[in-house]
Amino acid sequence: MQEIIDSRRSGDILRIAHKIKDSDMFRQIMFGGFTHHLRFQVVQYLKDENLLKEIILKDNEYIVRSRALSITENQDLIGYIAQYDNDNSIREEAILKLKNQHILKELEMTESGHSIRISIVSALEDKKVLQKIIDCDKSDKIRCIAAVKLDNQELLKEFALTNSNVDIRQNAVENIRDKKTLKEILFGEESAEIRQWILIKLNNPEISAIAVVSDRSNKNKIVAVEMIHDQKILEDIALTHNNYRLRVKATSKLTKKSVIEKIAVTDVVDYVRIEAIKKVENQNVLEKIALEKNEYKSRRDAI
Repeated sequence: MQEIIDSRRSGDILRIAHKIKDSDMFRQIMFGGFTHHLRFQVVQYLKDENLLKEIILKDNEYIVRSRALSITENQDLIGYIAQYDNDNSIREEAILKLKNQHILKELEMTESGHSIRISIVSALEDKKVLQKIIDCDKSDKIRCIAAVKLDNQELLKEFALTNSNVDIRQNAVENIRDKKTLKEILFGEESAEIRQWILIKLNNPEISAIAVVSDRSNKNKIVAVEMIHDQKILEDIALTHNNYRLRVKATSKLTKKSVIEKIAVTDVVDYVRIEAIKKVENQNVLEKIALEKNEYKSRRDAI
């Protein structure tokens, strides 16, 4: 192995890195002038806490330090990095790994940087401190994180219904448990992504049927059809909806043979007919389609 390291061929070193047990060999790679790309790949195989500490403190590349930090379990080191490192991105990662609540509370009182404070609040467990943040902090994003940690459902509802920031509303909605509240949010929410998330979380066929008609996002309508099980509603969508993608999705869920056969023969869009043809069992109908339809794909699928 030493010969491979001495050769300085990165590809060869990567191939044997997972077999290296000797910390001195790892040190040669990590501090021997090799590229940061190689160091980033090799550091994942390290288990020596002293060497990990040295890398976190001395390496000059963020990605190498970040990976080493993600591996170490040295809470004293993590606490030091969380408080004193010059790279705020590294500090944020250390704060999220930090278990020392005393340090986190001190940081909460002294730090003013918004992204750092987000990490601090995300790691805090002290309920009194979190409540103080809800009551006093000027950032709605930080207050929302604290509300999630304290499971303050009323405040989360307020954020979901009234906040102008889509990320804050998303965070609030993801942590609301009351289905009545989610229904209330669903039909007034501007973000298609949040509406889709609520549809999936509710998984309510009746609500989904309403969304097929009322939602402004075709993607959400398709998601809604996926959650509808009532064959009458599915038949109506498959036979009459003006969006062929919804007709395809509804057709894929149909069970009534006569309706499936009707769609296979009469729908004006090839994709819909093909979806129906997949479910047709009547050989006479398939022969009729093969003889009468001009579109190649329909004839091919019928055959």
